[in-house]
Amino acid sequence: MFTDDDAILENVWVEKYLKFFEDKKDAGGAGGITFKAELKNSDLILTNENFYGEKPTKETYWRRPLLEALHYYEGISISGFLYRKRFDPSSKMLLSLHLDGVNMAFKSDAIKNINLAKLFKNKNTKAYWFESILAYNAFKRGFQVYRLREKSIAPIAWHIENKPSLTRAKGFWNEFWIHYDRVKTYHRIKSLGAQVSLSAYLLACLALMRKQPFPRFLATIYAQLF
Repeated sequence: MFTDDDAILENVWVEKYLKFFEDKKDAGGAGGITFKAELKNSDLILTNENFYGEKPTKETYWRRPLLEALHYYEGISISGFLYRKRFDPSSKMLLSLHLDGVNMAFKSDAIKNINLAKLFKNKNTKAYWFESILAYNAFKRGFQVYRLREKSIAPIAWHIENKPSLTRAKGFWNEFWIHYDRVKTYHRIKSLGAQVSLSAYLLACLALMRKQPFPRFLATIYAQLF
């Protein structure tokens, strides 16, 4: 089970994950609901506002799902970047390779012996999107991976919003290393046997350089070398 040091968990967080895996025999991984929390002076305020959005990604060639996981609503595309399809908002759970490290769990058989140290071998890496690497590994081993959306079954966590964090930090080097991990995901899942597309990958790299082009361009080049 995974969470962050700036997260607050509901009292039955562990029990909900255990029950889900007992009930859903094909599941190798799962993620719950993450709400926003705020720190105001010494007061902690828990909200019912989702910390992460559910907006679908734009449908483009380079965001097409991996052929082996076409039935997944959230996942890794043929370019190695993440995607999210449109889905029924009343869905209680979704097949997803797009879990959040602050609130997720895996069966040990689904992720044991995966060599994260080798996949994230650069000592400066932020290990960004490692959640999807674990989820994909579980999928490749014959398990399904779910994101739970119904409060009665989903483990709930509150993530403190107004604190410095990996993705909220600013500056050249923070963007460089986060984008390095985005770009490197293609190589990481390819090493795990994913049927990725080099042309889609190159197109995605070019498309994503429209924002913060300087650190992203250098990160893209560096990711091909190291």
